[in-house]
Amino acid sequence: MEGIVKDQQELLVQIKDREQELERVHEYMNDLQRINFIYQPVKDDFTDKKLAEFINNNHSHGKASLFFVREQEGIYTYGKKRLFIKVENDQVIVRVGGGYETIDRFIENHCPFEVRKKQKL
Repeated sequence: MEGIVKDQQELLVQIKDREQELERVHEYMNDLQRINFIYQPVKDDFTDKKLAEFINNNHSHGKASLFFVREQEGIYTYGKKRLFIKVENDQVIVRVGGGYETIDRFIENHCPFEVRKKQKL
């Protein structure tokens, strides 16, 4: 029983650390919005290079594209959402539900919600 309590306490500490890290990421994202940002892709990651092209060359979404943070190959966060992104037919697509949608459509559908969530922080 004592071991279970200790494990639970360790998990609570890990959760608190994760929440603090997310807070730092959100603060960093806010700072990025205030400067002229160029997304630098990870070398030898084709998907990340295509996402960088989109972010750096597509100004129709403004700073909304800055919410993308690479975790590992093909896995990103966008605000607080975890995403699976791939390139198909030379187009960046995002997994949504049981299918995929273009990155443009994804930002159009999800950005306003993410911006409102960020403003509440």
